[in-house]
Formats: sequence, structure tokens, C-alpha cells
Amino acid sequence: MNLRFSGVRVYGIADFYEKMWFKVPVLHTRRGWLVFAHGFDCCHNPLGLRIKRLSDVVLAIALLLARCR
Repeated sequence: MNLRFSGVRVYGIADFYEKMWFKVPVLHTRRGWLVFAHGFDCCHNPLGLRIKRLSDVVLAIALLLARCR
């Protein structure tokens, strides 16, 4: 996990199946598989993290203003 958060991309057989066929056989899933899946790619991209944070703040402000009206 330390390698993943430090920016090193780690691939497994489940990642290969998902990338090639957009599905993962049940035999290749294990407990905690979702945590290690590539859905967390934004952790590797500092620009992506900043854009996500900015969009979160803008959306939160917009929803707050809409609720106050």
C-alpha cells in the first residue's frame, strides 16, 4: 500500500482482466480487492487531486447556496 500511495503503479491479474475485458472473474477477486483496484488512480495524480478538491468545494458551495434560498 505504501508503494501505491507513493506513486508506484502496481498491477495484478485482476487489473489485467479489468483493463482488457472490463470485467473480473470471481476467482481472481479476494478480500480487499476493491481497495487495490485502479479506481484510486487519482492518488497518483497531484493535478487530478487539486481539480477534484476544487470541484468538491464549488459543488458544496453551490448546494449550500441552493439550500439557503
